[in-house]
Amino acid sequence: MSLSEEEQFYSGYEAYKSGNISVAIEIFEKLSHEAKDIALRVKSKFLLGVSLLFRYDCSKNESDLRRAIAVFGEIYNYMKESPKFLYNYGYAHYLNGNMSEAINLWMRAVEINNNFIPALQGLSKVLYEANDPRAYEFAKRLYSISHDNIFALITLARICRARGDTTNATEFYHAIFDRYLSELHLEREREEQMREEIGLLYGFQISGVEKLRELAVEYAEYLLDIEQYDEARNIAALIIDEDRKNAKANYIMAYSIYMPNSIIMRSWDKGIDYIREKIMLYDDERSKALVSALRYINTALESSFDMRYKALKILILAEMRSFQQARELIRYQILDEPGLFNLLKAIILLLEESEDIEEIKDAFRIACEKNTGTLRTISYYLYSQFLVSTNDKKMIEIAITLLESLIMVDRFFAKAYPLLMTCYTLTGRYKEALMTEKKYNAITKMRLF
Repeated sequence: MSLSEEEQFYSGYEAYKSGNISVAIEIFEKLSHEAKDIALRVKSKFLLGVSLLFRYDCSKNESDLRRAIAVFGEIYNYMKESPKFLYNYGYAHYLNGNMSEAINLWMRAVEINNNFIPALQGLSKVLYEANDPRAYEFAKRLYSISHDNIFALITLARICRARGDTTNATEFYHAIFDRYLSELHLEREREEQMREEIGLLYGFQISGVEKLRELAVEYAEYLLDIEQYDEARNIAALIIDEDRKNAKANYIMAYSIYMPNSIIMRSWDKGIDYIREKIMLYDDERSKALVSALRYINTALESSFDMRYKALKILILAEMRSFQQARELIRYQILDEPGLFNLLKAIILLLEESEDIEEIKDAFRIACEKNTGTLRTISYYLYSQFLVSTNDKKMIEIAITLLESLIMVDRFFAKAYPLLMTCYTLTGRYKEALMTEKKYNAITKMRLF
């Protein structure tokens, strides 16, 4: 006895739910052409499109994605008032790289249903990635509907972080971390459960321990940025308990141990002589901390060759006065990241009190040319200090050019002014020295208020 069209439809639906996607596609394909009832034909086409999307998410077969978009296009006029349909059609365009079409379809879904979470999630994610300020609006709306929605929390955390809103960024990140902790005690969601609600494809799901762990790592990295090293270390320790070889967590652990015990990174603006003197003093607690940091960074480097990890290992070795090992690492990396590793090379040469002035100059010159941001500031300032220390008038003139350039870029970098005053005085430019002193006093007064 043959099955009725309704029975065939529900057998296809059961096949979809149980993960037998090819069978589901075959059934829905047949019904989408042969069903006598037009409503059943439209429903079959919708589920055909959803099944094709699901298979595409698994296999990345482009023909499945193209077919899904075509199928959704055929039934658009029948289903354009369905938020679930609009979400899926938009999701297909998203996967195909057509962001503007995806955004338009999700906007339409939200117009029909202000609280339609899948479309709000899609808009929050895609608009944030496009640097569109509307992302904040949709993430806030999503957050007002569901305070523990991960899409809302991560979007708001990242936007607040970019705005420098430390209080709210930390609050949103911490909520994500709480979800991670609770997820450690639960089973990961099964694919069957994720397929239970047709239209909420796992491509836009943030669930399960692994994904939440990634977001917990992001939170810990943010805590490093705002120098909350104890909190970052606590999070990294929990992640390492669950995933011992996690490279990022081991890097965070190494960095959060290293920074409070660092002399180079915390005192670079006091000059190389100060750093060298402090490094040479033995401190048992600091030595133990550096050994621990080195152990964690070595674990991170077992599974990742990230340049940041290598740079951190070089800094730790330099702090431990293992200059030869540090130099060896630099020698192998200097071509990959010339700005960063030439700066490290120059610092180590100075700490070793190398007499090869040309080698030091070359390292600093490349560091000044290649680095940007904070690394550029450090390069310019330490190079200028070195040039002044030579007592060579030509070298001091180069230092003046560097310091003037540095102040133009960052006029609030107060340490540059006294050094520039010294350079002007040493070259007999007393008027410029006096003007620089006045600027320095003005900047210092502004920073007090």
